[in-house]
Amino acid sequence: MKKDITVEDVNALKAFSLEVEGDQLKRLSILVKVRIKGDKFLSFTKKMQKITKIKVMNFRTPIFITFSESAVSALHDLSLELISKVAVK
Repeated sequence: MKKDITVEDVNALKAFSLEVEGDQLKRLSILVKVRIKGDKFLSFTKKMQKITKIKVMNFRTPIFITFSESAVSALHDLSLELISKVAVK
């Protein structure tokens, strides 16, 4: 079972804050791809809030979002697997 979660879904959970250094980022559209093993979506949305930050490393094209080790670890603890550690616009 594969579930794609958009940045709007993530923002609705108030799980992440984005940091931008330099010029103001006008618009950010990313797709966080997560593979869900079994029916884990409810516990994922609840525990996701422990993951606090994604840092925008580069906001020119393409945009890279790098997940911290604690974020990756929390996803693995929920039996979730990041398809890729770096999400690319």
